Formats: sequence, structure tokens, C-alpha cells
Amino acid sequence: MTIPLLILGAVADATHLALLTPPMAATAALIVGGPDLPLAQPRNVILGHFIGGLIGLALAIWFGGSILVGGLAAGLSFGAMLVLRCAHSPGAATAMLLVTMPPEHPLRFLPVLIASAALVVAAGLVANRIRRLRYPAYWW
Repeated sequence: MTIPLLILGAVADATHLALLTPPMAATAALIVGGPDLPLAQPRNVILGHFIGGLIGLALAIWFGGSILVGGLAAGLSFGAMLVLRCAHSPGAATAMLLVTMPPEHPLRFLPVLIASAALVVAAGLVANRIRRLRYPAYWW
């Protein structure tokens, strides 16, 4: 999983979206460390980061950046994930980071976020196949 995280780091540097790296590293750890966990399944990873991204960006735009609003973003995003049955705790971290460190170009952030989540899922597929582990337990 190191190579995909290095690729994400390079993309983050190029796009000035370095805040992507910590939540994606946590996602990679879930996928490799617990490939059977619901939190690690592709649906949860992609939708969880998407929901966290949407809520984080919306609250950052509406209320500005602060730790208090960041906590609200994390809580609201995880609550939405639970309701939509796609819980992914690093997605809540994405929401909080977006509020506490808003990106320069918010509209560019969501496509990069989803592409990053898809890259980590793809790397997880390869890493777990090499280890002869079944991943994913389900796709959607």
C-alpha cells in the first residue's frame, strides 16, 4: 500500500490538496488490515469519502473553518453514512479536515477525492490478492 500512498502524495502536492493523505492512509490501513470489515468495503470507502467531502465542503463554505465546525462536519457526515449504510470512519476525518483546512479550489477537491478513494480500493485489491485474502467481501 506504500506505492499508492506515494502516488496520492504526489497528486496532493501537484494539486495543493495535501489534506487528502491522512484519511487515505487510514483507508488503506483498513483495507489491508481488515479486508472483511464493512468499513473497508469499496461501497463504504467511496461513498463514505464522498459524503464526508460534500458535508465538509458545505460547512466550510457556509460557516468557515474552525475546529468546532469541523467536529460538527465529522459528526454529521458519519451520521449520514450510518443512515445510508456506508459507514467509513476516515470519511468523517475527510469532513473535519475540509473544514479545518479548506482547500484552495473546493470544486476541484471532490473529483480528486473520489479518484483517490478508487485508487486506494484498487491497490487494496492487488495487495490482498497477493496475500491470498478475499477482498472485497462485497462490492455494493
